[in-house]
Amino acid sequence: MRKLTKGITPKFTETDYERLRALAARDSKPLAAWCRDVLLRVASGSQPSPFQFGIMAEITATQAILIDLLCVLGRDGRISFPIPGTSNEGTSPT
Repeated sequence: MRKLTKGITPKFTETDYERLRALAARDSKPLAAWCRDVLLRVASGSQPSPFQFGIMAEITATQAILIDLLCVLGRDGRISFPIPGTSNEGTSPT
């Protein structure tokens, strides 16, 4: 096991301390070990931000739509869509 010799001591309000303690307990870790792990993970930049997750979700959704359109185009040679309540359901608008 590695020997930890250096320390820092941040100060928290009672509310923040309890919140951190609950998060550490959720991961079944002592508070100090959990804080060290989280601090090192954030400092290394290895965890994507919520913005990065959102961008990736949008790219994935766009990719799925494009694949579906290309499959329809490859199968039927045209892209058609139904217009509910009209007589041209299932035909293209052209």
